[in-house]
Amino acid sequence: MADASFTAVPTLLPHFFLSANAPAIEPVLGLYRYARALGLVPIFLTERPPEARKATLEALNRAGFTGFRHLITRSACPAGASAEATASQFKYEARMALTRRGFRIVCVVGDQDHDFAGGFAGEFQCKLPNMLYDSL
Repeated sequence: MADASFTAVPTLLPHFFLSANAPAIEPVLGLYRYARALGLVPIFLTERPPEARKATLEALNRAGFTGFRHLITRSACPAGASAEATASQFKYEARMALTRRGFRIVCVVGDQDHDFAGGFAGEFQCKLPNMLYDSL
């Protein structure tokens, strides 16, 4: 992925999403498995476009993220979340909607500030480094 320099050629990013070949980040997969063993319900919340939903499901399963029940994309916003919102607004509104539906957000894992912005970001936040977005 880094070899393709997606920051220089943004049109390649959708192709990467549709390839469904992204490997797991092993510590995140370990945290996912630990959460499942504790009986928690992991939810994936992504900015990926509607046409990448199927490939995203395939990539998650192929990477070992199996048995989850929720993948929220821009095309599948929970009630109350706006599809036209900025990334921060979209993720905040989606987390707020989940909370209103009775979910308790324990931990949010992400690689950009907007993954945590606005509230409803859980009791713990884990920010991952991501050289693609130059964000730590």
